[in-house]
Amino acid sequence: MYLIGRTQFYDRFSVRKSDTLLYIICYGYSQLSPNILYLCFYEHLTIKYMKLGSFYCGGEFLLPKHIKAYVDSFCHEYKEISKETKLIHLGFAVHQGYDLYEKVASYLKDHSYIDESEITCTICRYIVSLRYSEDKHFKDDIDVMHLILCEQLNLRDAIELLVVELNLRFSYNIQGEEVEVTQHYMRWPSIKQLEKEYGEEKTKKIMVKPTGYKDITEDELKKKNLWTELIKNYNQYDLYSETKEHIYPEDYDIIKDFNGKAKGDDYKFVTGVPAEPWQGNPLDAKVIILTLNPGYVEECNKTKALGLPPGYIESIWDEKARTLEFNAWGFLPYESNGYSKKSMIQKDGVKSRADAMNVIGDFYWYDCLRGLNKELKQDECRFFENFALIQYCAYTSKKFEEVPQILPSQEFTKDLIRYITYNKPDTLFVIMRGAKKWEKLLDRDVWCHMQPQLIINKNYRAKQVLSENMLGKDSYNRIIDHIK
Repeated sequence: MYLIGRTQFYDRFSVRKSDTLLYIICYGYSQLSPNILYLCFYEHLTIKYMKLGSFYCGGEFLLPKHIKAYVDSFCHEYKEISKETKLIHLGFAVHQGYDLYEKVASYLKDHSYIDESEITCTICRYIVSLRYSEDKHFKDDIDVMHLILCEQLNLRDAIELLVVELNLRFSYNIQGEEVEVTQHYMRWPSIKQLEKEYGEEKTKKIMVKPTGYKDITEDELKKKNLWTELIKNYNQYDLYSETKEHIYPEDYDIIKDFNGKAKGDDYKFVTGVPAEPWQGNPLDAKVIILTLNPGYVEECNKTKALGLPPGYIESIWDEKARTLEFNAWGFLPYESNGYSKKSMIQKDGVKSRADAMNVIGDFYWYDCLRGLNKELKQDECRFFENFALIQYCAYTSKKFEEVPQILPSQEFTKDLIRYITYNKPDTLFVIMRGAKKWEKLLDRDVWCHMQPQLIINKNYRAKQVLSENMLGKDSYNRIIDHIK
């Protein structure tokens, strides 16, 4: 730790003698590399305690000062609070779900003489301040970036970018009537460095993206997809095998080592069952479910799978191949005659390709999703087009235990979710299990950027049914409205 000086906190911060010292922990440096913006500098600063009660009035959550004190740089109230304090207040507010854009838009509506561009430029100044910390060595960079942001961003986009930048840098821990604030300093490279690495035009595009942003196109994503290399083994008539293994090429040694050291057979990955990194088409789905890994049920994944008629086995392999290539029609194969769980009770067996896939999946996700359609009343086949599922780990097991390191296949999953988050803003993510694992896996900018598109299920012990009881009324209705 390095002592960097003393400071006093005003504007509704409680000050203690022990809190007048600021400490920095330096975590290290990283360099620029092609196609990715990394930070040249990363620090960690903890600021002790501000009063929680300052943000409440009559039971309503509010900023400690009027909104104009934060966004209207021409009013005298704006000058009464330091920029650092305003950023901490705004960071905590958006962390608690405060709709900053709605409040600013309402303020502008009530004060029609204020030009929206003035507020936009103030928001952009906040963004630049977070990126360079008003370091005098970067004065020219600060001025140039501020000008470019003001030219390229409207008010809504500027606020959305500010919210992500705040979430990247501030974390808050409520302790009774006080809030502990932790600020992470992430300083950008100079514009000269960026232009040398990317060129002038791409540097301008990078500036309007969050800190840590990495550019990836759909074509690049598909080229990186090594799951398609497994398809060459998909022409066999065995959906379960004791000898053939379905492992992402770069995962092979890690998975074999993990299984060799597993604390019991229940925790071993069953690699003779097709891996399932995702189901449906994540690039087209309106709702993407994020969960842990496929569960292994021997009666379904082995016994019933081996007992399916050859024609249906072939169609399942075909559907799995289309899925890995991002060409799947939807969560289940399209069937003009619908899907029928009832048909599985009949002695003559499967009635459709979708039924066959549901059989080897124990009808698990079919049951978890179909309740939503009681509200929507859509054609069942069309209903399932709305959904896709992405697994945290693609390999099936009876019980889940995490591999000690990030798998190469998970690195691809990160890129997939990054691409969707930035390029498919209308996609809704629903984490049904493993929220902390997903937060740790995904890059920080992706996690922060996806928050407006994210629903998190808090009931991890129950079956992953998308229902009002499981998700709560607001989240449930949000999904319904999203896929209407």
